[in-house]
Amino acid sequence: MLIAVCEDDRNNSNEITALCREWEILHPDHPLVTHAYETPEALLNAHERSLDYDLFFLDIEFGQNASMNGYRLAQIIRENNRASIIVFITNSKNYLQQGYLVFAYRYLLKPVSKTDVFDCLDHCMRNTLAGSDPFLPIIKKDGTSRIRIKEIILAQSGLHSVAIQTINGTETARLYESFEDYIKIFPEEWFVRVQKGLVVNVLYITRFTKENVYLSTGVDFCIGRRYRSSVYKRLQQFFVGG
Repeated sequence: MLIAVCEDDRNNSNEITALCREWEILHPDHPLVTHAYETPEALLNAHERSLDYDLFFLDIEFGQNASMNGYRLAQIIRENNRASIIVFITNSKNYLQQGYLVFAYRYLLKPVSKTDVFDCLDHCMRNTLAGSDPFLPIIKKDGTSRIRIKEIILAQSGLHSVAIQTINGTETARLYESFEDYIKIFPEEWFVRVQKGLVVNVLYITRFTKENVYLSTGVDFCIGRRYRSSVYKRLQQFFVGG
């Protein structure tokens, strides 16, 4: 796997790079090549030379000499690379709103921990093994189709069916089992269950409280009482690594 670290603090950059090497020792069948850059411009110059990274660790704030921040850098990366994994590293928990625009996998608080970096590398390895753009099978009345996981916004149970809302519209899947069993096909790293009959793709959650989640589509959902603790913990981990 090809890893890019863009961080202007050398201590933080060296720590992430060292953790990548440590992870590689534990996974000899999955060699890593890690490149470190101190500015967005340096990374983009390398990226234009066809270095298609599998995983980006991006700082959000750079020094005054930088022409852009980490969010803008991620947007440029996403214009030509929809499959790579983007992880933001930051000093503040206040950053959240713009991450969904570039399908960020996680936010990690500085100083980064071994557990968090290993989680990102494990996720990247699973994506690499499953293919860079994994699909879910959807059984409908007229046959079976596939939908890209990243395009699914939510899935909501109905009467013997499941409404799957995607960025391109809504698909209705037949339900031959309980919703509890059906949603097992939705990868836990992407989806969170917020109600008894509702799972949501974390990529489309822009804001959350202990009682509600707010989506990039403009809608919000109340989190079921029995799910509030687990949902809040999961979203804290996803967005800020807490």
